[in-house]
Amino acid sequence: MNEFASVVLFVSLAQFFEEVTSELVYLQAVCRHGDRAPIEFHPNYQHIEKWNMGRGRLTEKGMDQCYLNGRMYRNHYQKLFSEPYNPNEMIIQSSHIDRTITSGQSFAAGFLGSGYLPEVSNTGKYVPYPVHSISDEVDYYLAGAGRICAQLISIFEDYTASQHYSLFVAENQEKIGHVCEKAGYPLKEWSLTSVCRLADTFTCDKAHGLSLPDWLDEDTWQTILNISQKARELRLTYPGVKTYQVGGGGFIHLLLENLRGFVNGTQNETVFNLYYAHDNTLLGFLTNLNYDDLRSNPVYTSCINIELHYTNDRFLVDVLYKNESESMTMHRLVPWGCPQNESCLLENFFISMEGLENPDPAAACRPTDIVIQLTFTASHLVVLSVSSCILLITLLTLAYACGLNRATNKLAPKKRGVHYAPLKFMSDL
Repeated sequence: MNEFASVVLFVSLAQFFEEVTSELVYLQAVCRHGDRAPIEFHPNYQHIEKWNMGRGRLTEKGMDQCYLNGRMYRNHYQKLFSEPYNPNEMIIQSSHIDRTITSGQSFAAGFLGSGYLPEVSNTGKYVPYPVHSISDEVDYYLAGAGRICAQLISIFEDYTASQHYSLFVAENQEKIGHVCEKAGYPLKEWSLTSVCRLADTFTCDKAHGLSLPDWLDEDTWQTILNISQKARELRLTYPGVKTYQVGGGGFIHLLLENLRGFVNGTQNETVFNLYYAHDNTLLGFLTNLNYDDLRSNPVYTSCINIELHYTNDRFLVDVLYKNESESMTMHRLVPWGCPQNESCLLENFFISMEGLENPDPAAACRPTDIVIQLTFTASHLVVLSVSSCILLITLLTLAYACGLNRATNKLAPKKRGVHYAPLKFMSDL
């Protein structure tokens, strides 16, 4: 065996040994909720009665999807969890919005199953699992940043006023007007926002086999999709958005803190932190990793998994994207500085992600007017100081001129009227 073959064999055996001895010790996942009703109904919408669960709420199909997702996670990661059931091993958190709370509950029912529920379940009673929701007033992580983060609101205002945005709208204005008119929107609502709402509503209709309006042929449907997808991509990639966006800097800090806590032994018995959130949450995270397909919306119950492995006295991280509703098919996401086809050393993962995290999103989102007020206050001090100096110099100049005038008047012969002497400025002194 030549030297090259020996090296290859050694490396292969080393990799095989590492794979065999590698142990998954901690898991984090952020998942999109299950199938839901449309968020908005346009004026000419004909299927309102079909969505009796209410706008934006989880459907029965969505509950089934999340239940299946829970079963798939239990089967895929079963070695991570204890048998019998240990209630301290899994923590589920969600946004404050109903569809994510019920998605987390449905996931838990599938994940635990009858074989993992406490003994009280033998009575035939349903045993609910707690889902902790984050209040809208402080949710910079999963859902609320677009409403409570003044910096993000300001950035979105800049975006809608930008030349890039205006040009995109102008290029598609005829198409926007056509579909908005057909949908029954008044002229003042012929906008990009209305087209995006239509894309959402018709996506829900198509998923449930509901009839579509006659004017919505395949070409028009593709127009609506293309406009809404491009608008999403432009918004997510606008400078500054990814720092404050849900799934962005604040959420990344939360994930990193969980990893630090587990490694430092402060996570207690928790081995699985699950977050049920929204498509924008996953897209916010993907944007920070420079994911190259932001036009494709994450499907229902898609998840991003952050796996922590332990092998040979070191920790390794895998970031995996499951953009599937009915399988655990995943592909690797590669943060900057991590290898393409291998797990990333924990210390390298921290280096790659720490520049993206926002440790205090509430402070970072401080209202813009406060920042401007502080800036103006400092400017006022500078202006006041300069003005004071000019005033002082002017008074001294006047005093000097008046003194010189008196001295001149004493020597000159007195005349009737007022004696005038020109004021000497700095350039004359």
